[in-house]
Amino acid sequence: MFPKKLQEAVKIAEGRNKSFGYKVRKKLFPGEIEFFKKNPKTPGYASFETDSIVLNPFTDLDAKRLSFLVDNEAIRLKMNKDKFVPSEFSFTPEQKKFFSKTSYNDNPVAMRQTILARIYANDNSIPGEFTTEQREELKKYLSDGR
Repeated sequence: MFPKKLQEAVKIAEGRNKSFGYKVRKKLFPGEIEFFKKNPKTPGYASFETDSIVLNPFTDLDAKRLSFLVDNEAIRLKMNKDKFVPSEFSFTPEQKKFFSKTSYNDNPVAMRQTILARIYANDNSIPGEFTTEQREELKKYLSDGR
């Protein structure tokens, strides 16, 4: 099960060449189909077990928005592989409020990695503006030669 919309998203993302060689896994594992059916608002995730990106075939996102998710999850896989811990940059009040409603609330490293991944993927779904300090941290990470 790999719908045309997901195929289009992968093609768009591949055209940007921002996925560090990580691929979208086209075959879902047992349990993932049921999970995604029950959670259509979860568009996908980075599978650290398989070093791949998994997209939800039941998501309402269009192919273009899904393609940015590929970029987002690819850099999360890279950060995981690199064991990258971002510097302790500050969070804006809007970011703190956003994360207070997530499973990352008590995990500042995951919060910082999420912010950097969203900047990388041009994803502004976290309320408020990204700070110069946050953008500089991403720039430093990407130029670090990892």
